[in-house]
Amino acid sequence: MNRVLGIDYGTSRIGLALSDERGKIAFPHKVIIVRKKLIGEIIKKLREICIKESVSEIVVGLPRGLSGMQDTEMTKSVREFADALAALRLPVHLEEEFLSTKEASRGPTAKSHIDASAAAIILQSFLDSQKDL
Repeated sequence: MNRVLGIDYGTSRIGLALSDERGKIAFPHKVIIVRKKLIGEIIKKLREICIKESVSEIVVGLPRGLSGMQDTEMTKSVREFADALAALRLPVHLEEEFLSTKEASRGPTAKSHIDASAAAIILQSFLDSQKDL
């Protein structure tokens, strides 16, 4: 099995995580600093990572509002980002996330790696849900 890429999308930073080759365990990988990068530049960087790491599918964390789990502006931005990932020609899954960055902040993770740890939490949730299928 090829690896799965997990993404915690943000407007300032994008956290990335990778599964092991068997698709069982998620590991923080890296953080892409967005700054003024255009979506095309981000997709190009993700394409390079997908090729180098033999990624076969992508999981993007989908944030929801706290009251009633409704869509927020960030939810809309993540959906647009996920649509742009179609350029990579890999299956893209949306995995509902709930405070993954806050959860990642609880441990001894260095501040610069929190987004990658949040991506690993999102990816692990997805991988665990696939065990039953």
